[in-house]
Amino acid sequence: GETIDTSAIQTAIDTMSSLGGGTVFLPVGIYRVKNLQLKSNVRLVGSGKGTVLKLTNDAAEFDHVLICGGSSSLACNHAGVFDLKIDGNRTTLETIMGSTAEAQMHGIKIASYVNDLRISNVWFDNSRGDGIWCTRHGFFTKNDYPTHIMIDNCYFSNIRRQDIAIIHGYDITITDCHGTGTLDIEPEINQGETPDVCRRISIKGGSFNL
Repeated sequence: GETIDTSAIQTAIDTMSSLGGGTVFLPVGIYRVKNLQLKSNVRLVGSGKGTVLKLTNDAAEFDHVLICGGSSSLACNHAGVFDLKIDGNRTTLETIMGSTAEAQMHGIKIASYVNDLRISNVWFDNSRGDGIWCTRHGFFTKNDYPTHIMIDNCYFSNIRRQDIAIIHGYDITITDCHGTGTLDIEPEINQGETPDVCRRISIKGGSFNL
């Protein structure tokens, strides 16, 4: 089997958030995680590409490496992810699950109740879903879109879906990011929502196969 590191890292994040915030530092190593939840006022910091958050072998559809937000109790405000690698474990999971089709299994899911989040100097690789997926949580949650998201100096390779997919969000800046796949701004409007589900999205520098 594999050693699962989700619980230990989650405890560190939860403790730091409950104390008012701070940095959770991960030294070089491979950390097997699933649905790790970043919390308000916490910075998750690695030592560069040698610090790897890798999706577990038992992951299924709608499991992700890291989640930001999702509900008021899981708010992720004034937080960040820095200097590490996100590995979606695509090759192994496609062998186990018996399918090479795309899946909703993302590197980082940014959801509702997120304000002021920075993702910087992060490498995304080997994902069955998107590298970064930015949306509000659930199909019937209205008007609580993620806001003030900064993504800079990130790199994407071997991503089955989009390198970055922005479905809902306000005030999002993507700077000097590079990917072998696509950067998609794809607003989805559901019943009762106004058409402006994406506002003030800025893309500066970088390169993708648009």
